[in-house]
Amino acid sequence: MAIQNKGLYIMKIIRLITLFLGFNMSLAIAQTPSTQLYQVAKEFGKIASFNANVKVQFLIPSVQMSDLTGTMSYAKPNKYNIHLTGIAFLPKQNPFEIYRLLADTTQYTAIAQGNQNIGNHVCQLITVLPFKQTDLMLAKFWVETGTHMVHKTEVTTREQGTVETLYTYGAKVNWPLPDRLNVSVDMSRFQVPKMVSADINSVRKQSLPKSAKGKIIFNMSNYKIKRG
Repeated sequence: MAIQNKGLYIMKIIRLITLFLGFNMSLAIAQTPSTQLYQVAKEFGKIASFNANVKVQFLIPSVQMSDLTGTMSYAKPNKYNIHLTGIAFLPKQNPFEIYRLLADTTQYTAIAQGNQNIGNHVCQLITVLPFKQTDLMLAKFWVETGTHMVHKTEVTTREQGTVETLYTYGAKVNWPLPDRLNVSVDMSRFQVPKMVSADINSVRKQSLPKSAKGKIIFNMSNYKIKRG
């Protein structure tokens, strides 16, 4: 009887070890760069649409621009609108469009480049190289370990150079929707509204260095979200 009980005990230990090893193997598989980015897209894909109030601040070298207020909206699969009270100086790209690329892991290769801190968040830096030759040349994502939240991106396109974005989360921390987007743009490649382009072009000729960066800060509030 004692031998039988000992045998049952050993079998239980073996099963526990097998489960433990299986869990760790599946975890290792799940943490590949491509699957991490797919999880990022999957989390954003839970959102069918949203509306939010937005305040936009402009920090453009040698150019004074007033803050603008308005609304921002998004709807699947790729409908994005921002309406502001005044002349807008905004990035051309839909800031949420990148999630569509990440959702299809057959369209790119993802390379893990180690961990970096973005503020107080430990993030893995993942570089994305698309297989097809398009306007997008490469993109870098700083993804927080364990939460799949993006805290920084650098997107390089042929048309507008490199656009860097920092993400700050707060009220909607359970959703991949930031309260604040801090967007840094390459002024030498950035398209500006005709109403202010003359002023900016004159500044460029006089004093604006080729490496000058402009910043556009989006502050969102009062999100209304529909699940997808």
